[in-house]
Amino acid sequence: MGGMEYHPNLDAARFFLADILPRIREVLPAVPVQVVGRNLSPLQEWFGTGQVFFHESVPDVRPWLERCDLLAVPLRLGAGTRIKILEAMAAGIPVVTTAKGCEGIDVVADEHLVVADQPERFAGAVCRLLADRDAALRLTGNARRLVESRYCWRELVERMVGDITCQVGG
Repeated sequence: MGGMEYHPNLDAARFFLADILPRIREVLPAVPVQVVGRNLSPLQEWFGTGQVFFHESVPDVRPWLERCDLLAVPLRLGAGTRIKILEAMAAGIPVVTTAKGCEGIDVVADEHLVVADQPERFAGAVCRLLADRDAALRLTGNARRLVESRYCWRELVERMVGDITCQVGG
């Protein structure tokens, strides 16, 4: 998920489709991949075949999240909080990402999501979670509790107001 005009998203999508997906397909040859975002034409030109579906400029990503079994976030570049990961965790979707992908989020690898930087490990994690529903449910339960306790609007506002109060109060 994301706009491909942002180079880190485009790099991640290419990395997934070129280096990770072929390894997944060795185990799960028919697994469909949904790419949702903006400016998808560069990806479609290179990877628009074989159970890879592109959905450009959708008005709302929630229906796509509701239908997916896993969110892959193989980011290798960029900065900032990955809202797509928090959205997936809140929606009860297991996440496989890179260390860069979950930077800025207070997660514990293998407790809230799976972190894998190499293509073969990333593919292995995706295959394991798709095959082992119990493991996926453990991760998503932990992830949902984390989002509710650390990233709900009330918690975020209270932390921000507390920070502002501390700064103003000296």
